[in-house]
Amino acid sequence: MAAGRDIRGSTITIGYTFKEVQQLIQAGTQELRTTYQAQVNTLSQRLAVTEEAIIGFFAILKREAVPPEQGPE
Repeated sequence: MAAGRDIRGSTITIGYTFKEVQQLIQAGTQELRTTYQAQVNTLSQRLAVTEEAIIGFFAILKREAVPPEQGPE
């Protein structure tokens, strides 16, 4: 990545945005398998885990009611 000048105050996103993470957390299991299948596939490959593990992870985040500001962490 390169910047031409001062990048202070700029937003740089690597991976998913905060809003995308929130949508994945809020999605139900079936919705993750249909609407978000591309993201599930991408995360599964990137993290070298099964799709079921990814879906289970987001189900846990939803069930445990993780505060939105802690979602990206």
